Amino acid sequence: VRLIGVGSDVWTTPQFATSTPYVTVNGNLFDFPALDRHCGIPVEQTIPFSRDLRVAAFQHDPPTTYQTKSGPGFKPYSMAALTQRYLNEDTKSDAGKELAKEYGGWEHIPVDDPRYHAYLRSDLENTRRLDAAIPWHPYEEREAWVQTITARATLSGFAVDLEGLQERVQS
Repeated sequence: VRLIGVGSDVWTTPQFATSTPYVTVNGNLFDFPALDRHCGIPVEQTIPFSRDLRVAAFQHDPPTTYQTKSGPGFKPYSMAALTQRYLNEDTKSDAGKELAKEYGGWEHIPVDDPRYHAYLRSDLENTRRLDAAIPWHPYEEREAWVQTITARATLSGFAVDLEGLQERVQS
């Protein structure tokens, strides 16, 4: 399994869009659509070949109805929450948020800042360990295809056949 992290040089390697499985936390809803929009790497070449640990955790340990509403019973699926639940550790670093605040936004953090590199390595290590800790389920493959279709619709939008719609309304 190949690990991917935001800001990592592996995002831009030629081998990225292959059938190699990638492991992310929320990559299907954020990272891969961002790669499509900003780097031209189609979600059809990333999401179906990835394992999103947020999706896996939903499958393995779904929230109850009470846990889906914000408030004291809410059950989060962020990397920080997953490391606490599955690794029994609080290993998610706040360094990224601190750097973003220091530099006035994530997009302004210098990519050569050694603190940023340490933060990214920490996220990659958490992702590797979570991948080993969260059981795989075949449903994850189906969900990846559904999320690919959803991401494409979000990125491209959709067209409405106004003439056809008008005809249908009048008939």
